[in-house]
Order: sequence, then structure tokens, then C-alpha cells
Amino acid sequence: MEIAEIVSGELIGENVEINCVTTDSREKSDSPSCFFAIKGEKYNGSDYINDAISNGAKLIIPEDNIPCTASTIRVENTRLALGLLAKHKKG
Repeated sequence: MEIAEIVSGELIGENVEINCVTTDSREKSDSPSCFFAIKGEKYNGSDYINDAISNGAKLIIPEDNIPCTASTIRVENTRLALGLLAKHKKG
């Protein structure tokens, strides 16, 4: 099952394989990672998408429709999408 299908999102760009998931744009990864751009009360993860890409993110999952150089899966709710992916992985 593809990630876009798991998180009920729309894939924009190429389908990529990832090895890890993060919500912290500062987290560096040597392997392909997925950055969930979570909106919070004070900060919006979408503001840090370019930082995440610079640190190795190959897939971005935002709520906003923001163009970027990485593949993107746009979702309605990033927190819910993260939970759906975690539930799928846990099996």
C-alpha cells in the first residue's frame, strides 16, 4: 500500500520510498525521510519545509498547498495522517 493511500492524501510528484519519519525539520537523515509539516498553535511546520529538505527529507506531508522540490502528499490534517501511518506500520 502506498503512503498517499494510507494517509488519505494526494501525491504531487514522484512516489518515493522512505526509511524514517520526522516532525522535526532540523533532524538530519542519511536515508530518505518523510517530514510531516504539522501545524501547531505557535508554529506551522510548513514554514520549515525547505530546512527539512536540506536535511534529507524526500517526502513532505503538509496541510498547505506549498510548492517544493521534494515529492509531496497533501492532506487535510497532518496529525491524523501521522497517526494513520503509525497505525499502518504497527499493523
